[in-house]
Amino acid sequence: MSVSTYAYVNARIGGMKSFLFKEEDFRGLIESRNLEELVSLLKNTSYSAAITDANVLALELQLKRSLYTDYLKLVNCVDGRPKDFIHSMAKKYEVETLKSLVKMKFLGITLTEYLIPFGTMDEALIEKIMRVEGVTDLIEALSGTEYYEPLNQVHQLVGEEKGEEEAVSENGYGADLPYINALDAYYYQGVKETMARLSKKDKSMVKRFVGFNIDLSNLLMALRLRGTAAESEEFFIEGGESFTLKQFMLVGNIEDMSRLPDIMPKRFIEITAEAISKYNEKPSLLWFELVTKKQLLKESKKLFLGSRFHIGTLIAYLNLKENEISNLIKIIKTKDESFPTKEIEELLVLI
Repeated sequence: MSVSTYAYVNARIGGMKSFLFKEEDFRGLIESRNLEELVSLLKNTSYSAAITDANVLALELQLKRSLYTDYLKLVNCVDGRPKDFIHSMAKKYEVETLKSLVKMKFLGITLTEYLIPFGTMDEALIEKIMRVEGVTDLIEALSGTEYYEPLNQVHQLVGEEKGEEEAVSENGYGADLPYINALDAYYYQGVKETMARLSKKDKSMVKRFVGFNIDLSNLLMALRLRGTAAESEEFFIEGGESFTLKQFMLVGNIEDMSRLPDIMPKRFIEITAEAISKYNEKPSLLWFELVTKKQLLKESKKLFLGSRFHIGTLIAYLNLKENEISNLIKIIKTKDESFPTKEIEELLVLI
């Protein structure tokens, strides 16, 4: 892409980024007296035009739509191989929603706050999948989409006999994990293929970031596989930056979680130690998901440093925007349910 085109894209990103919430903005919402006051505060932000109804479910959907709106504004500013790469990276939001739906089918629950309509995973398809009974019907509902084949292949391998009645426990082998892994592997394969076609400069700017994303995905999967009889190496995704297969397998077999930082790559020691301090108080992999997301956002912010004439800034902005929406939805839902301020803060990713 030409410098002039990047200048135009970055001007748009700069304008949109200036409206992103700061930590004090989130704290102001958390400290609002009730949902009505919170909505009033939101109507004085960049979301004012999006908010047309003030009930919780409507607010949730209105906020989620804004991520795809921003994506379209940016992706239409670029062409060719950079556009292909941005499109492949942005499929993360489709995949995350689909992964949430798969987990819900195995658990027999519905948590709509984890379902962000994006691209092919639009509101109609999400509603269709939510109406079906199990993972077999979920896969059939995806017929005609690119996600049908990777999920159907793993479904044939796993077999329904293990299937939909086996609940997911924190350390027990969850029947959903092969499906989650298949979606992650498919997603990163597409990302790596489009990244390989980028110019040398663009590739150099995003390769480390992509590798770090793969590392985080592998770390979370290894933690979910802890203490299981699964062949953990089959779940490892190649292409990461520093988290090796050996470390992946060590994490999958670790019994004493306090030893986790000892087997981590240098850049993972601090974030795993932070998660373990929370884990010791309340054992849950949620803490690891929150700290890895926080680190991903820090890496996203780094893409804005120095020269911005590369495609990494678009991905970085979308990551920050997605986290903002996620935080806002958590605040709305917890405020509606009268959660204490401290508990609300624990669920947010603030940087």
